[in-house]
Amino acid sequence: MKRFLSILCVAALCCPAVNGQPAATELIGTFRKTIGADRQGPSVAYKIAYRGQRYAYSLQDGKLRADTYEFSASLFGYSDKHLHRKETELKVGIVPLKIVEVMSGNSGWYQINDGEVVPMAKDFLLGTAERELHVEVFLGRQAFDPKDWQFTEPRGTRVRGQDAWTLEARAGTAAPITLYFAKDTGLLARMTAKATDYTLLPGASTKLESFVRDLYIAEWKQFGNRMLPGRLQVFHDGVLWQQLQPIAFNYLDTVVDPKLFEPPSPKN
Repeated sequence: MKRFLSILCVAALCCPAVNGQPAATELIGTFRKTIGADRQGPSVAYKIAYRGQRYAYSLQDGKLRADTYEFSASLFGYSDKHLHRKETELKVGIVPLKIVEVMSGNSGWYQINDGEVVPMAKDFLLGTAERELHVEVFLGRQAFDPKDWQFTEPRGTRVRGQDAWTLEARAGTAAPITLYFAKDTGLLARMTAKATDYTLLPGASTKLESFVRDLYIAEWKQFGNRMLPGRLQVFHDGVLWQQLQPIAFNYLDTVVDPKLFEPPSPKN
């Protein structure tokens, strides 16, 4: 009887291998290799250009209405710093708008267009770090280096009809992120996480909100020596918030304009 139970225990322990279940380190390693993450230098400036649609919802006559805003944007930053500049062009009705947002999550300030330099409070800084982490994920820059992240072991699931592995990733004190990797390609197909995000608009006060951010990724594409998500949808508490499509990715090793990243001077 003891020998029979021992055989059952060995069989149970061997099930993941029999079913082809990878270890978390293997799954992450494959993902990093596929998108070219290990070829990135230690501190590199980059530019990502993308376009998309943002949705604003309102309740009218008992029905939920969504206004759609087409936009194009360029995001400048560094691979190892919470420092970025985002230039967004969109139309509200027939009125064209350009919003330039410069932010340092390390030193704690932000500026929109030619407005005042605004210092960030502690909760704002926490929201900024979380937001930037999620931006890195859905723009394909965050590759979950095992030196910085801890992972649970993967388990099988499905994402929009395709077989996938899911696991939880955690770094520091940030809220854990649930990741879903497609079994056939090893690429990230979905990400969910609790979030506290802010809205920054010219002439409006900062607003912090807590919700669940849910991202679906499809059609990863090659840009030079890196891959980026080719199409993605971002949901907040189950409601579609925006859709994005990266159209270009460049490292700026020799063409960086220092003024892009300089802290702006306060107005007198």
